[in-house]
Amino acid sequence: MAFEFLTPVGSDVSDHCADLRDGQIGQQLDFFVGGELELSSYDIAIVGCRENRRSQDLDFSGTQVELVKNVFYDLYAGDWNFQIIDLGCINPGNEIEDTYYAIRTLSEACLKHNTILVVLGGGQDLNYPIYRSFDSTGAMVNFVNLDSKFDLGDIDAPLDAGNFVGKMVSEQPYNLFNYSNIAFQTYYNSQEEIDLLESLYFDAMRLGALDDGSTESEPVLRDADVVSVDMKVVEGGYLAFAKAFPNGLNGKQICSLMRYAGISDKSKILSISELPVELNKQSTHLIAQMMWYYIEGVSHRMGEQPPNLENGFLKYTVPNEREELVFYKSQLSKRWWMELPFFTGHNNKLRQFTLLACDEKDYHKALENELPERWIKARMKNEI
Repeated sequence: MAFEFLTPVGSDVSDHCADLRDGQIGQQLDFFVGGELELSSYDIAIVGCRENRRSQDLDFSGTQVELVKNVFYDLYAGDWNFQIIDLGCINPGNEIEDTYYAIRTLSEACLKHNTILVVLGGGQDLNYPIYRSFDSTGAMVNFVNLDSKFDLGDIDAPLDAGNFVGKMVSEQPYNLFNYSNIAFQTYYNSQEEIDLLESLYFDAMRLGALDDGSTESEPVLRDADVVSVDMKVVEGGYLAFAKAFPNGLNGKQICSLMRYAGISDKSKILSISELPVELNKQSTHLIAQMMWYYIEGVSHRMGEQPPNLENGFLKYTVPNEREELVFYKSQLSKRWWMELPFFTGHNNKLRQFTLLACDEKDYHKALENELPERWIKARMKNEI
C-alpha cells in the first residue's frame, strides 16, 4: 500500500549509476523498480517529492530532485555499513490531499520497519502529514525546524508551508511534545508569533547565536524525531538563486547541523524542502552534501538513546536552592544529559523523556545555582 504511490527511478538514473566507480554512492544503493518491497531490509530510504502547490513561493519547488540525486550518487560513501534504497519519487496527486496521504502512508511504513526516511523536495507543508505519521506509534514527537521563520501562520487557513507548525500545535491528537526552531531571523517573525512560541515553552535559536564551531544546537537535534530544512534558511550566496535571503546559514554550518541530526539515535525522518528551481552547480552540490553529512552522522550513531546509565556514564549531582539537579556524561561520546523528575498530580507527558539532552554549559550553569532553560521549559510543559 505504501509503495503504490511511488514512481520508480528512471532508466536514465540507473544507467548513470551503472557507469560510476566502486565506492561511489550510486554503486552502493538499491533502486525501487516497482511492485512489492521488503522495507525492513533497508536502514535508510530516500524519496523525492515534486509537490509544490502550497509552497510559500512556487519558485521553491521539488522539480529539481533528480539533479540533486545524481550529484549525491556521484559522491563517495563514507565507512557506511548499512543498506540504502532510492524509492524514486512521489508525484503530485490529483488533489493535494492525495499527496499528503502518500507521504503519510510512506512515513508510517518507514516508522513501522525502523527505516530512516529522507524526503527531498516539495513544500514545507509536507511536514504536517510526516508529523501525523507518528499518530500510529502513540509517541510524543520532538520536531526541529531549520528555518528563518517559525511557520506558525494562520491556523484557520488551509494547510500550507507557512502555517504547518501552527496546525501541529492546534489540531488533535496533540502529539507534539516540543518544537524547536534553529536559525530564525527576528525580522521575519511577528512579535505575536515570538510570544506564542515562548508561551508554549518551545525552543528557538537565533541565526546570530550559531557561530561557526558552536555546539549549542547539538542537544536540540539529539532529541529530534523529525528534522525539517527549509532551504531558504541558507544564505543566498551559497545557493546563488534570485529569491534567496541575504542572511542565513553558510555551507559549513548547514552541513554540521545535518551531521548532528544524523548522529542522533532518535532521528527518524529528514525533510529537505523548498528547493530552488534555478539550481546551479553550487546549490545542487550543497544539497547533495547535506544528505551526505546526514547519512555520515547516521554511520556514527552510538546507541545512546535511551542512555544506559549503568554502563559508561558519569553521574554528577548538583545541589540547587530550588531543585537538586542530576547530570550524566557519556564516557564514549562525551555528550551530556540531565535528569527530569516526574511530577505527580499532573497530566504527565514526559513518560518517555525522563532524560533531556543538554551540554556541558548547562552543567556549569547549575553549578552557579542557575536552572538550565531547557530543564525549565520541559518541566513547565509537563505541568500544563
